[in-house]
Amino acid sequence: MAKTQQLPINPAVLQWARKTAGLSITQVAQALEVKTDFILAIESGHRKPSKTLLRNLARLYMRPFTVLLLPNPPKEESLPTDYRSLPVPKQAIGPQTAQALRESRRLQQVLSDIAYDNPNILPVFEPSAVSKEDTPSKVALHTRKAVNEDVDEQKKWYGARNAFRAWRGELQRIGILVVVEGFPREEARGFSLWHPELIPTIVVSRNEAPAAQIFTLFHELAHIFLRSDAMCLKQESSTPLGSIEAWCNRVAAAVLIPENELLGLVSKAAIKEWSPDALYQIASRFKVSRHVAAIRLEEVGLVSKGFYNRIKEQLAPDDYTTITKTPKTKGEGEYKRDTPRERLAEVGYLAANAVLEACKNSILTTTEAADLLRVRPSKFNRLHSLASSQSQRYG
Repeated sequence: MAKTQQLPINPAVLQWARKTAGLSITQVAQALEVKTDFILAIESGHRKPSKTLLRNLARLYMRPFTVLLLPNPPKEESLPTDYRSLPVPKQAIGPQTAQALRESRRLQQVLSDIAYDNPNILPVFEPSAVSKEDTPSKVALHTRKAVNEDVDEQKKWYGARNAFRAWRGELQRIGILVVVEGFPREEARGFSLWHPELIPTIVVSRNEAPAAQIFTLFHELAHIFLRSDAMCLKQESSTPLGSIEAWCNRVAAAVLIPENELLGLVSKAAIKEWSPDALYQIASRFKVSRHVAAIRLEEVGLVSKGFYNRIKEQLAPDDYTTITKTPKTKGEGEYKRDTPRERLAEVGYLAANAVLEACKNSILTTTEAADLLRVRPSKFNRLHSLASSQSQRYG
C-alpha cells in the first residue's frame, strides 16, 4: 500500500502561529476538544499533525493554511506601542485583534505603494510637527483646519453614526486611511499605524458605539501627529505613557468641541451644576458622548478639577457598551451576507476605489486586489457598484 504523504511541518512554525494569535496551549486544546498533551506533542515534533488538524489550527489562528507549511517562522513587525494596560500588567491580544492588525498593515503597505507611484489615485498626508508640549487646544485648531470641517455643519449631522462616517470621510480625503475591524473592545479600542514612508492609518473597533468610534478617530490622530504608533484603551496614569494617553484624550475632545462653541453654548444653557443628564445638552449638539462633554467642561475651566473622574463611571453606557448584533432572518432561512457591502464599510469608499482603480490600470492583478479586499473576483462588479453609488462625503 502507498504510504500517506507527510506534510513537511516545522514545529517552530506551529508554536509561532499559536503565540502570535495570542492563544495558550490550553486554549487551543479546549477549542479543538483535544488534550493539552496532544498539542504539546505536535508543537514539539513528537507527533505529526494531519491535514485536517492543520486546517483546524489555521482557522483557529486566523491564518492561511499555507502559512503553517512555511519552512521557518517568518519575522513579523512588532505590535504598536502598548498604551492599553496602564498601570496593570500588559494584556495579550487574541487572534481577531492580531488578524485586524495584520490586515490593516497589509492594506496600508499596498495603498502606500499605489499612492507613491499614482498620487492621482490617493492623496498623501504629511502631518505637521506637533509636540506633547503643545496645548490640546492648539493641536485641535490645527486638526480642524486640516480636515476643513465647519462646526455648524457638524451640528447638522443626524446622530453619532452619520457623524462618524462624515469624520471618517474627511480624514480619508486628506490622506489618512481609516479601517474598521471586528476585534474585541476589551483588548483595544483602536490602533494608530505610523511610518514615515507609509499612509498614516487609524484602525477602529467595529464593536464600539459610534460616539466611542468618533473619539477613537481623533485620539489615534493625535498619536499620528506625534509621529508614533499606538494600541489604545483610553487609559490614563501618571506614567510617561499614561500622560501621553491623557494628552491624546484632551486633543480629541478639543477637536470635537471647540472652546468658543462650548463657551457660547454654556452661557446660553445657564447650568451651574452639570449632572450626567445635563451633559446631554452638549453631547447631542456636537454628536459626541457625555465623556467628551465632561472632559471639555473641565479642560475649559467651566467645572472644578477632577469633575470628569468623579462622574465618569456614571457615563459608562455612552461609549463603553459593546455593540451586539442579532442575526437577521429572511423568511425561514438566514439572511444572506453581503460581503462587498461589509468590506466597503470596513475599508471605506476611497480605499476600495483606489484598489479597484489600481486593478483596472493593471497595477494590481485581479487576484491581488481580491485578496486585499477579501472578496471573490466575481464580487468585484458588486463592490464597484456600491463604491460608485456611495456618497463620497463618507469616505
